[in-house]
Amino acid sequence: MKVYTCHHCSQEFAARGDIEAHICPFCQTPLKPVVRQIELSICAPMWNEEGMVEEFVKRCARTAAGCTPDFEILIADDGSRDATREKIKQLARHVEHQ
Repeated sequence: MKVYTCHHCSQEFAARGDIEAHICPFCQTPLKPVVRQIELSICAPMWNEEGMVEEFVKRCARTAAGCTPDFEILIADDGSRDATREKIKQLARHVEHQ
């Protein structure tokens, strides 16, 4: 994963895989690439965990941030029948806007 920072609007965004970003999706100006390597990945499957997913993410983020600023939390909904998937999406949207 590569993280880019726009030198014009200072927004950061990520590009995955072989995608090379050249224009800021926010202000449409040329980009100055800044490559950050993810040093820590936390991966967790969840099944019917709507009541605890937010607390899990908070605790993981707090612990990971104590180790490195370059971390990611990957959560896979494993076929939940409750609102786990919606909670995961809500958390992801919240993080994207920070």
